[in-house]
Amino acid sequence: MRHKRLLSALVVIALAGPVPSAFVLAQTPVAPPAAPPVAQVPAPVPQPPAQPALEPRIVRPKDVTVISGSRFRVGNDRYQVFGVRTPRPRGGQCVMERLRGRQSRSALRRILSRGEIRIAPTGQVNAFGDKLARVSVDGYSVRRRLIDARAALPRRGEGFNPWCISLRRPPG
Repeated sequence: MRHKRLLSALVVIALAGPVPSAFVLAQTPVAPPAAPPVAQVPAPVPQPPAQPALEPRIVRPKDVTVISGSRFRVGNDRYQVFGVRTPRPRGGQCVMERLRGRQSRSALRRILSRGEIRIAPTGQVNAFGDKLARVSVDGYSVRRRLIDARAALPRRGEGFNPWCISLRRPPG
């Protein structure tokens, strides 16, 4: 396996073309300057493109379309409530997960319809390409409201499905 990696690394180097090494640069004679240099203005250093500011966005409830228990869309942008785990209303692994998924979707719809929605992206993206964001409605955390309504669980990185009894990890 080591030889395959070495061989692929050599192929990449060969395809990249000749690379001047420090040895070759050290042997190249350097010509002394013919005339004293005229005051040169340093060339502007190219700046990397600026990241779009992750500023909070404030939207009205009628501009929001709920996708699932923690995901929603505003225009062409899709967001997921940061820090919660909700059951899936469509692709659930069992009947109970799909049932609870529909309940959590309606809970999110109800919570987001209560007032002015403030969306603060965290800069992270989930597996579906949705932006993770801290969301609040009239100053109250949507994450906290979903958990209090028993429509979601705090995200802790469990590797099992808490909504399907037969798929839960056995204790111990």
